[in-house]
Amino acid sequence: MKKKMSNGKYWATFGPIAAVLVGTIIASSMVAEYYSQSLDWVLGRGDVVIDNATQELDTHYYTLDYSKDPDGRLKAQAHGADVTEKICDEGITLLKNDGALPLAKKEKITPFGFRYLNPIYGGIGSGRVDVQDYFSKLEPVMNEYFDVNELMVSGMRNAQVQYLTPNGYTTRQETKGEYDGATDQIAEYNPNIYMPFIGDYKTGIVFIGREAGEGGDLYNKPYIDGTPHQLALSQYERETIEFAKNNCDKVILVINTSNALELDEFQKDAKINGIIWMGQPGSRGFRSLAKILCGEVNPSGKTVDIYAVDAFSHPSSQNFGDHTYGNAEVKYVEYEEGIYVGYRYFETAGDLGVIDYDAAVTYPFGYGMNYDDDKVTQALSSVTYENGSVTVKGSIANASTKYDVKEVVQIYSNPAYHEASGIEKSTRNLVAFEKYEVKKGETKNFEITFSEEHLLSYDYRGYYADGGSYVLEEGDYGIILGKDSHNKWGESTIHVANTKAFTDATPKNGATAVGKRSDDAKVAKNLYARSNEYMETTDCVNLTRKNMKSTFPTESNGKTMPQKNLDIYNACDLDTLTYKDRIEAKFGTAKPKAGANNGLTLSSFRGLDFNDPLWDSLLDNLVYEGDGNKQLLGLIGKAAYASGALDVIGKPATTDVDGPQGLSKVSPVNAYMAEAILGATWNRELAKEMGDAVGSEMLAHTRVGWYAPAMNTHRNPFAGRNYEYYAEDPFLAGEMATATVAAAGQKGVLTYIKHFAVNDQETNRKKITTWATEQAMREIYFKPFEMCVKHAECDLKYNKALGNGTFELTTKRIKATLGVMSSMNSVGDTLACMNYALQQDMLRDEWGFQGTLLTDSLDTTYSLDAAVEGGTNLWLWYERNNFKDVGNAVTQWAIRDAVHHIGYSYANSLIMDEVAPGGSVHYTTSPWRFLVLGIEIALAIGPAVIVGIGIYRAVDSKKHPEKYKRKGEKA
Repeated sequence: MKKKMSNGKYWATFGPIAAVLVGTIIASSMVAEYYSQSLDWVLGRGDVVIDNATQELDTHYYTLDYSKDPDGRLKAQAHGADVTEKICDEGITLLKNDGALPLAKKEKITPFGFRYLNPIYGGIGSGRVDVQDYFSKLEPVMNEYFDVNELMVSGMRNAQVQYLTPNGYTTRQETKGEYDGATDQIAEYNPNIYMPFIGDYKTGIVFIGREAGEGGDLYNKPYIDGTPHQLALSQYERETIEFAKNNCDKVILVINTSNALELDEFQKDAKINGIIWMGQPGSRGFRSLAKILCGEVNPSGKTVDIYAVDAFSHPSSQNFGDHTYGNAEVKYVEYEEGIYVGYRYFETAGDLGVIDYDAAVTYPFGYGMNYDDDKVTQALSSVTYENGSVTVKGSIANASTKYDVKEVVQIYSNPAYHEASGIEKSTRNLVAFEKYEVKKGETKNFEITFSEEHLLSYDYRGYYADGGSYVLEEGDYGIILGKDSHNKWGESTIHVANTKAFTDATPKNGATAVGKRSDDAKVAKNLYARSNEYMETTDCVNLTRKNMKSTFPTESNGKTMPQKNLDIYNACDLDTLTYKDRIEAKFGTAKPKAGANNGLTLSSFRGLDFNDPLWDSLLDNLVYEGDGNKQLLGLIGKAAYASGALDVIGKPATTDVDGPQGLSKVSPVNAYMAEAILGATWNRELAKEMGDAVGSEMLAHTRVGWYAPAMNTHRNPFAGRNYEYYAEDPFLAGEMATATVAAAGQKGVLTYIKHFAVNDQETNRKKITTWATEQAMREIYFKPFEMCVKHAECDLKYNKALGNGTFELTTKRIKATLGVMSSMNSVGDTLACMNYALQQDMLRDEWGFQGTLLTDSLDTTYSLDAAVEGGTNLWLWYERNNFKDVGNAVTQWAIRDAVHHIGYSYANSLIMDEVAPGGSVHYTTSPWRFLVLGIEIALAIGPAVIVGIGIYRAVDSKKHPEKYKRKGEKA
């Protein structure tokens, strides 16, 4: 009989296998637990379970429009799609029409261009949308409304796509990561494919598009065919248009991108009959396009950017992209254009005779046509200035016999300018707007009132008050009823008799000090002295209307970074930045009370004022050291699309989501249009509808934090994320964001408005040092965030404690902006998430923000200590970032303050729906955990069998030694 292997050899052979399997089980369990928040986000969390001791209370805080089952979620998605279509109906913008539009329904059309078969629905990165069956896709919609030349479509479908690159053509599409920006290629068919297919389909529609995305800007260098950059049309695109012109009776261009292309030659070309801009339209925007093309919808969109003849003529173009200091491997960008962004530059330079405006600009900001455009007029009746308010009265007359119209009333200021003070002023500044529906044959009167504070400028040099202040300088202010930023329906003048300085300092140069602005928590003053100094002393060419020609920005690269700024930048990088003095001045030097275990729970704090002293009792429960701090540090140091539970205060875990065009990694949900299209509606009511629709989806899916809306500035037309942002104008962006956040807040959504701040390019977006004067930052780049934080409000339902264990369901008005996401760049020399002046001094102390501050996506190589001391509350990353030392008073007070803000935000969010005071929220086991458990059980069978066999062999070998080989015995 053949002997069995020895037990020693058995264990030598199978023991390592068992060990590997056991190790795999342990490792998989640890990895799954470590990344549980991310797995919950991607794969789904369990169901919400609520434990209420006080069952009889009414805890239905929010109206659940759609149930949380699959049917309800599909209905929420469908409602979001309906809202998207409404927004695109009003946001898609008619740029040119010689009477060829609208087309007849079922008109014979020939589509041209790669973007007809491959349209762009959304951007790359956090604004990405998935093209699924519920979309109104371009081809089926066009076939529904028109008689489409299928021979041409078939010819394009069978053609080989040519991808233009800087070095030649390729037939292979470049692929990039989800957060690496869009491709530099320009895709198009060789125009020779179009020759045989026209027939009697004589209306040509040419589709032109550019992808854009997070992580990269559009290409701004030449291509091999002579195309100067990606915002210009390529040779193949031009030849396609020429073919359409030569073979069609009518030619319409459809622009499928949110970046402002160079379109001047096509605007002036008499053989181009119409141009329509539509951005990235999400789920239903192509249906809106078809409706507009055939006149079912009368277009009413207005441009959110000025369209320059030459994209490089923007003064920001000189300092946009990749610049490195010569004395340090540090990237930088200098906003030498100051406040003169977009139309503010072109209008001012045109008014001052510095440029030939008509030769420089194709479409003004706020420009857009309707059908029967020449029959819709506005008239200015009066402008009055009394008691700090400006009232503009006028009328809109729609003489059309065919079309109702939705008309935007745009109010601009031309402020008094004083060369002596040196405060820069644009000759056009949007200060108010409204949108009105006017029926055909109707005249509608309007009255718009706005505060004089809309006319303020920021005096960072301190001409009127040491330390800087907002000012309203004396003199005449033009109040313009604009057809757009350039053309006027009418103009009047108001007179400011004396300069007002909004300061509590001693005024100078004839100003009167009037204290803080009406919506400030404390008076505004200079907070960015190092940025101001840098812009004044490092050979920056700061654009000024005193001499716009000689101060036009120049490109910078390789300059020396001042050592004191480099030292602070390195302190952020080397984990040595600290705000110890600021923390001790605020909280003292003793450690905070800890481990109170007093039974208070977060559900009882819903509706409680942020500064109520009872918060201190709740925060006394925190445990900073030892085993009790695991959840605490995980909450703050690991918040990628989720926030962790903190049992000692009764905070439940949540799942949070990106992004501006819909709820990322959630299904089924709607794909919304680009924010630029919402901006182009100039309609706050539609912004509210979007916020409400997103809120309904958040409720249906129990998602709490929404990383949106995004409101950075279209500083330059090449910026990769312009589709995610509303406009080049801060007031328009701020108004649309405020309306969206207020409506989402009404549904309990914790909106994380982003990216705070001056994060207006994707090239080198991480840690790049961004330099600007405080006037430019406050008037342009901070303003949308400021407006949203101060003015977005919603009603909060909660059970108010009356004493003796009794409660009353009540409602209070609260600030709807409960979250802010900081940016990846450095504001000046200090990383945004560590910038005390930005986050604490201005956002919290000056503007009154009480919610949660979340970082953008930054890994664990950055200092959590400096960030939390500087105002950050949650760190957005998949792995936990750790504090250097939680045993010191400074860190503990910073943590305690962070938990206060986190607790306030989430207590007033939808996660507390149906939770009574004293109740708690938790989740059933996440479904993916059962999958992991199943895999672990399957893996465990192997070691169990190996061990079982080994035990059997050990016993059997003692009974029957003759059946087994001895060690070293050969066969």
